[in-house]
Formats: sequence, C-alpha cells, structure tokens
Amino acid sequence: MPTRTVPAITRGLGIHSGLAASVRNNQLRRTTVKVVLEAGGRLVPTYDDEGPPNHCDLFGLTAEKLDSILSASEPNPVPKEERWRGAPR
Repeated sequence: MPTRTVPAITRGLGIHSGLAASVRNNQLRRTTVKVVLEAGGRLVPTYDDEGPPNHCDLFGLTAEKLDSILSASEPNPVPKEERWRGAPR
C-alpha cells in the first residue's frame, strides 16, 4: 500500500493545552511525536501564514499503521466558534 500524507497533525504539549483550538474538526485523535517516529513516520512542520498553527505534514506511514497508533476518537473540547478558521484576510 502506498504511503500517504496526513493533512492535520498538530504538535505541542497536548490536545487539552490549547492545541484543540487549532483543529477545526469536531473529533480528535491523539498520539505523540515519539510514537510516530518509532512507527517509522516523519513529521515536517508547515510554516504557512494561512495554515493552522502547530501544523505538520506526516509521511512514511500507511493509513492502517497510522490508525493503529492513534487514540480513540474524542470530542474537540473547544467550542466551534473558538476554533481556528483560517488566517484573517
């Protein structure tokens, strides 16, 4: 199976330390950088003024492998109106 890019990976201290505000989705799944690297993945920070803060692209893992290292889905604790919606124009 080919490797694919995963579009929404955030990095930081933890999803409940403010990172959830940079995720638009209603549901979140967690892992750590250490677990991603141990599984053979590679994270590349994206420095885009219009993209969400703390965003990384993930390479080197199949969808199945990524699924196996992510936590169960949980609700985003940040209300929708307080989540990142894109850079102001």
